[in-house]
Amino acid sequence: MRISLILALMLIRFSSFAQSIDSIVYNSNKLVLEKCKTSNTHTLTNVKTKEKNKKIIFLKSLSINYQVLDTDQNLYYLNDSGDRVDSIQAYLWVCGTVPHYTLNIKETKDFFYVIQKETFFNYEGKESPDTITTLSKSNVDSLYLINGKQEFQYTSNYTYGYSPTTSPETIIYKKGKQYGTLTSKGKTYDKIDFTYPVLTTHKNNLVGLYNIVEPKYLDISPFEYYLARCIKPDGKTAHIDEEGTEY
Repeated sequence: MRISLILALMLIRFSSFAQSIDSIVYNSNKLVLEKCKTSNTHTLTNVKTKEKNKKIIFLKSLSINYQVLDTDQNLYYLNDSGDRVDSIQAYLWVCGTVPHYTLNIKETKDFFYVIQKETFFNYEGKESPDTITTLSKSNVDSLYLINGKQEFQYTSNYTYGYSPTTSPETIIYKKGKQYGTLTSKGKTYDKIDFTYPVLTTHKNNLVGLYNIVEPKYLDISPFEYYLARCIKPDGKTAHIDEEGTEY
């Protein structure tokens, strides 16, 4: 009985100790980000200087640099030497030899048609345009492309980058005083702003970002690489990532 009690106490102590051990979230030859399981806080260690910062809540690499957010909602960057800087230039290399597309909205008396045409490899026009959507005018009053117009040109590199981007094939409709998209599964908004790179949605005097977060903020700034600054209804500042996770 005594041996069993001792073993049980040892197991509890070991379990508590294991839960408090820091787990490595990010590790390079210059920076190590650890998460404490008990306090849910992060510690960033500069491998070279051994300097520790225990106020980190977000860190992600940008080419050879890093974007960082701390508990005071300060957004800044670390260069490839681990030094803090206020801004960086993060480059992405893309191939230009990719399909180019033109989307058009055409209409007849009873229907809207969304037509897509590839124009780079099909520069001679030998291939016919594709009708990708047909919609009855009894269901919607108006249709728009993501630029708020009836024509939009883009390449297959359009969504390639560090910041999230609304799909160029997103179709916005208006029915009465409400707006929605053909893929929003019945969700409607008081207004949709045709903002790049992500559509801004409005509902009950609050704003959101299409396919990222529903309207629940007073204001959302454009994404700065991975994060966008938000003002919550209580006036406090937060940041969200491309999945709508709030920090």
